Amino acid sequence: MLLNVLSNFVAVLLGALITWFFSRRYYTKATVDLVNEASKLRHLNTIMLNAMEDAGLVKLNRNEKGEIVGRIIEASVVFQGSTTMTGNLEVNQSQKV
Repeated sequence: MLLNVLSNFVAVLLGALITWFFSRRYYTKATVDLVNEASKLRHLNTIMLNAMEDAGLVKLNRNEKGEIVGRIIEASVVFQGSTTMTGNLEVNQSQKV
């Protein structure tokens, strides 16, 4: 009886260890692939934004290293208006001098 319990425990432990090993290996490779793809996409995005800036479509804000950190938006506003005031003037007897 004790031997059965002990062998079952060892089997479960061994299965968990094997599962952990292969899962860790798979997710480590997936992480490396994801980092590589993100790096490529970041590079392509930078190329696209530089081309848009060269064409005069956008103005980019850069940090000290020259990396793109945002967009410069220029805006101008012209305010124009007029005012008209109308009214009726009434004088009461009590207010005459």
